[in-house]
Amino acid sequence: TYRSTDGGVSWQLLEGPLSSGSVAGFISLPGPATVLAATGYGVFVSRDGGALWQAIGAGLPFNSRIDGLLTDPRRPGRLFAIPGKEILFDLASPPPVLRSDDDGKSWTPAAQGLPDVALTSWAVSPENPDTLFAGSYEYFFRTDDGGLSWHVVPLEFSGQHAIGVTPADPSVIYLGRRPLLRSADGGETWEDMPILLPGDERQMNDVMGLYVDPTNADHEIG
Repeated sequence: TYRSTDGGVSWQLLEGPLSSGSVAGFISLPGPATVLAATGYGVFVSRDGGALWQAIGAGLPFNSRIDGLLTDPRRPGRLFAIPGKEILFDLASPPPVLRSDDDGKSWTPAAQGLPDVALTSWAVSPENPDTLFAGSYEYFFRTDDGGLSWHVVPLEFSGQHAIGVTPADPSVIYLGRRPLLRSADGGETWEDMPILLPGDERQMNDVMGLYVDPTNADHEIG
């Protein structure tokens, strides 16, 4: 893992716990230069812009891979972690979603109603910070109470690699997969929107990332 302090002109290799191993992503928190990292062996925090890191997170599965972190400035202190589903040393499989209300110092399960599956995509609603969306290989999930309960929508088996939402119309949701899916009712029902090139009869590749125009829900990049 590398850090730049000059806009990307030069980079330095981080020392300490982030010097090796996988890092799934970073999120910034309010406060001077506070950053959290989701890694292959837990959650780490830096309070100096990434120079030094330390492990945090009572309640996280032991030595677990964290595939993603979510936060929203409208709910200060609240975080969601998405653990990987590998099981080490005969330990129980971690819950699909964990929640913290103290900036990651402690965590509790937030997966009531979720099947024991690996999540492949996740997003926070631009309309309501208590509404989260998540996808797995065969389901779409939605919570409207900050993870206390979840609504499950079965889908045709396929990797749901990305979720696209926009403040222009929060009821419109896109799922990056093959084919691309679009919902106009907050995820209750879905329609195929395959990306077809000239001569194609069906979408040939998975959509791995999505961007939806914040001013127009009909404009997206996948």
